[in-house]
Amino acid sequence: MHYRRRHYPPAAPPPPLLLLLLLLLPLQPQLDPKIIGVRATEKWVSELQYFRAGATGDLARFLDFVSYEYVIDNILDLIKAATSSQSVDVEEVVAHCHPLGRLDPSVMKSILAYENLGEDFHALYRTILVDTPVGRYFTQFLAEIADERAAADAGAVRATFGEIPMTVIENSVKKFYLEDFAAFVA
Repeated sequence: MHYRRRHYPPAAPPPPLLLLLLLLLPLQPQLDPKIIGVRATEKWVSELQYFRAGATGDLARFLDFVSYEYVIDNILDLIKAATSSQSVDVEEVVAHCHPLGRLDPSVMKSILAYENLGEDFHALYRTILVDTPVGRYFTQFLAEIADERAAADAGAVRATFGEIPMTVIENSVKKFYLEDFAAFVA
């Protein structure tokens, strides 16, 4: 006895994926490179913070060094915003800070609250910056611009700071940070 194979009609093909995407496209928000960048940064920051929470010893210190650059950038951005002649929205400036370099919100708002920073940087340093993780780099900067006699006289430090462009301050503080980081890695 010979059995013949039965041929069943093929099942209806599923709708093409392209057609499905075209139907769902109006329901999805537009993909924007800026949104992708923000989400990728958020993911990277959360992963780094997760690793930092579980790290000890040299790995913890290394991950701290990775975040210090962003802390320095955020502090300098806050000082730039506070010294600008335009009025600034505190919440907007804090929102534009890099998430990896975020300090306590009260510290960030305190930096913005100082008026005449060019004349009163020493007070800002004594009350706020000295307690930040990167305070030692600002200490080294102040020691570099003032000799022992001027360091005891706050007026001389204030006058010196008022004369120095912000780019010089930024480069000096980052130089101390990079030297410290290089010494750690070596």
